[in-house]
Amino acid sequence: MGRIALRACALLLLGLAVRAAHAASIQLEPSATSVPVDSLLTVQVYGTDFPLGADGGDFTLGWSSNLAYVGFEVANPPWDVSAFDDSAADFGYLGFVDVFSTTDTPGAGGVPFAIATLTLEALDEGPALVSVGASLVGWSLGGDTVDTDYGPDAEVEVTPESAPEPSALALIACACGALFRRGSSRSARD
Repeated sequence: MGRIALRACALLLLGLAVRAAHAASIQLEPSATSVPVDSLLTVQVYGTDFPLGADGGDFTLGWSSNLAYVGFEVANPPWDVSAFDDSAADFGYLGFVDVFSTTDTPGAGGVPFAIATLTLEALDEGPALVSVGASLVGWSLGGDTVDTDYGPDAEVEVTPESAPEPSALALIACACGALFRRGSSRSARD
């Protein structure tokens, strides 16, 4: 009897380890890993590895102080019911994002699915982070909780404002010179 119990325990632990290794996850994908100051950065929030899909869930978003909130848009479809709280966005935080689908099961078969897009503006030079985390309820399918991981953080480098190329500066100088000469020749004729 002891061997059977030991084998059952080992199989249970193995099953839990496999399940944990294949947990569904909410991830971030920035539009770029390097952006100049005063540029916009979009960050896609998406779900992956939901074997049977999900009918809804919630999460939080946060970002570094050298990024400023511009907007947030939930992907519809598949999420036809959604709510979010951006009252703390000036402080770098969306405290609650909730999405629900009444007509679809996004992610069925483990297919990655869009959740939302966060738009930020790069304010100051330096490294920046955008993070996603758990909120109040988590993710579910048919009322059952789906084991979900969050992250990793999206890392972005904010660089100095890009300067015009030297060839562009030369072209601008030539154009200004041509306009100046044309204006000078007109006043000489008058």
